[in-house]
Amino acid sequence: MKSFLTKESFKSLKTWPEYGIESKKFFVNNKDTKLQAIYKNGKFVKMLSQSYEILPNEDVIKITDNIAQKISLDGQHAKPMKVDKHKWYKSTADHMVTNPEGTQACMMYLFPKSYDVGGKDINIGFVARNSIDGKWSFSASVLSYRTFCSNMMMHISRSSFLGVGTAKYGGIKNTQKLEDMNELSVQALSSVSKRHTKSLTENDLDSVKVSIESVLKAGIKTIEKYRDMTKLKVNQDIANAIMNRMPKSVTKEIDWLDIDKNDKITFDKKTTQWKAFNDLTENLTHKSTNFRRTLTCMQRTDSIFGTGVI
Repeated sequence: MKSFLTKESFKSLKTWPEYGIESKKFFVNNKDTKLQAIYKNGKFVKMLSQSYEILPNEDVIKITDNIAQKISLDGQHAKPMKVDKHKWYKSTADHMVTNPEGTQACMMYLFPKSYDVGGKDINIGFVARNSIDGKWSFSASVLSYRTFCSNMMMHISRSSFLGVGTAKYGGIKNTQKLEDMNELSVQALSSVSKRHTKSLTENDLDSVKVSIESVLKAGIKTIEKYRDMTKLKVNQDIANAIMNRMPKSVTKEIDWLDIDKNDKITFDKKTTQWKAFNDLTENLTHKSTNFRRTLTCMQRTDSIFGTGVI
């Protein structure tokens, strides 16, 4: 099928050459469709409404670095969390991890003070998320870090949205080539319901700071929840949820959880919820290989143990 796209189908809208980001207006039959094609390092990312304001991840980390120095917990400011190298993310800065395409990013910060949970030190902080592909809004969630085994947990099942960026946008899949589009798909995309977004201004920084401070209050509740979990045992519902909702690559590493010859899910009833939680986060932190799947599993972990406290 011959493509209806020509060189005249695209006209430059905005560029961030320092980040390798460009957006182009999309025309069909010389008519502006009110859509923009977004590119990262020359590769097509997504087709979204021109009302979608691109907020580069590289700018977001500058914003969150600045805010981290202005918020405190017990008199101490948040510090960038230096991340280890793992297969499930790409690290472009000491405390920012992204998907392989570099379109979705998490920036992580921890406070120096540690809290004792089950005889081990836990630090809390926040993770800010953002994307340039319409998948994520600029948002913040509680982050916890277990020093003993370097486990981290992003409590992203519920996030504090910071009023900029985007919610979910309908669009063309990243894997779909522009030349494979037809006019019907363009028309369908134009009619998808969207939330108008706005760019980030200096006036927004105070409200972002307030939102992140509310996240930190939830972080204290997370510590309380963790301590409760050291006293609670895994039950059948939790065992079933872990086995049914987590990938086999995660569950096969758990020695207290199994399926018997009758296909019944069995577990060691002496296992505490805190141990179960840490077994999951250890596997997700150190053994995962897929960015989106790992974050999805962290959301499921929140759901299973009720740790999504925001």
